[in-house]
Amino acid sequence: DLWILFESMNKPILLLLLCAALCLCEPCPKVLRPPVLPTPLPKSLSSALTSWDNYIQGFSYPFPYGIGVTLSYQNTTLFSKNYGALYPHKDMYFRIGSVTKVFSAILAFQLAEEGKINLDVPLQTYFPELMFSTAALEGTNHRQPTTREILSQMGGLPREAPCKIPNGCDYTTEQMTALMRNNTYLIFPPGSTPSYSNLGFAIIGNFMAKKMGMSYEQAIQTKILNPLKMTGTGLKYTPSVISNLAGWNASMNFTLWENGWVAPAGSIYTTLADISTFQRALSNNCQGIFRYPETCNDMFEVSYITQDKGYFQGLPFFEQIVPGLPGKLVVKGGSEPIDAGNGFRAATEFTFTTQLGIAFSVFVVGRLGDLEYYGLSTSHVSSGLNLMFEALETYIAANPKPYNVPDKSIVNMVTGSYQVPPLNYCLDTDKNGTLRWGRVGDQVAVDFRTTLPNGNFLFRVPYEVLHASCMSNILGAYDNAVLEFVVDQNKVTGLILRGVGLENTLFKKISPKCT
Repeated sequence: DLWILFESMNKPILLLLLCAALCLCEPCPKVLRPPVLPTPLPKSLSSALTSWDNYIQGFSYPFPYGIGVTLSYQNTTLFSKNYGALYPHKDMYFRIGSVTKVFSAILAFQLAEEGKINLDVPLQTYFPELMFSTAALEGTNHRQPTTREILSQMGGLPREAPCKIPNGCDYTTEQMTALMRNNTYLIFPPGSTPSYSNLGFAIIGNFMAKKMGMSYEQAIQTKILNPLKMTGTGLKYTPSVISNLAGWNASMNFTLWENGWVAPAGSIYTTLADISTFQRALSNNCQGIFRYPETCNDMFEVSYITQDKGYFQGLPFFEQIVPGLPGKLVVKGGSEPIDAGNGFRAATEFTFTTQLGIAFSVFVVGRLGDLEYYGLSTSHVSSGLNLMFEALETYIAANPKPYNVPDKSIVNMVTGSYQVPPLNYCLDTDKNGTLRWGRVGDQVAVDFRTTLPNGNFLFRVPYEVLHASCMSNILGAYDNAVLEFVVDQNKVTGLILRGVGLENTLFKKISPKCT
């Protein structure tokens, strides 16, 4: 029946739908609606947390240094605990290494959101003094890298800055710019090949802060930490911070590993509570970080797909589509020395989902030799988290977030049959009181959104059947259809289905009951 309607209206859309029908051999994954968890937690979830706790304790008990783990869901921290014999207190600080790059990337996207930079033009556009030599590249006419390319490790820059680390890169941005002009060569044409670069993020962090008229530390504090109330996070290693830093020991000669100008690539410290706050913000449309959810989506855009198609490279994340898991699993790891003289190192795994709101971080701190002896890494600690992921997914699937239902007077006005000959559609309530729309026997639940100034009612529809492929479902394009019910003299006379190519088609209401 859709064929008859589209044959007379919109052949490009008809072709799109026909291609989609031919390509989809299996049904698209179900869209999960994460609910608010009750207090106390359901037994299935509390048991999974206990199992995970026992799993970590099983190999961390003899470990003499520090392990920190935090798990959150939506806006709630479900689990936060430190392990290890030497650092048991909950407020200790962890160096997060390259997870610092996430903070640096945020500064760039904030400037882009404010219209102060364009991520897709060469960074040199805003900083003419920033010039990288192309002499090492084959051919001629090579351009300078864009901000987006540097953020996604596609800028062609070398891995490290032209200065000595640790404790030998105490330069200003102006001094480093002069050093790079004579000592930094692009190793790949920008945009051609992924190449991990600490230098790239040092450039991003320092030059974005310069654009803001601040130091990097001031920009991070003002633009991210203060809005999110992350009081246990920073870059300044005061004596108080050092004495509470995982990996510090008062009995040894401790020399802090300092990155100097390269700090935006990996120098931030944080607490379990703060990193949980940060992850919850990122996994909830970057609330408190950006003005608009669209900016958050842009930051999670895929920039490179690995040859095995299993992983994506984002800005600056590694991302993965996990079968059965809605949305993307977003990962950023970090590893950084703590002590310049005694071999202490911190490793971080920072992971969250873009749709379910599940987030966790793992910190492991110790001497390099001891880490190898105990066979410890962040992946060992996080591998037991599969129990929690499975338990949460099962609970969410069985207890979806309820759909929004308007008051009874609106329900009475909108329910009924709607028609564009020869098509008949129905809006009715199911046994749970949820409004469902579509052909009788093939209806989907709808969410009430608002009453427009003109009196019309808006609903949103998770209209998966009109998507061109399951990939759009997996990547998050779910609720792309809108029902606008037309109200005239306090009566609904019809509806317009928006967002699927039928903007000018009015479905007339022919009956207050489904027929």
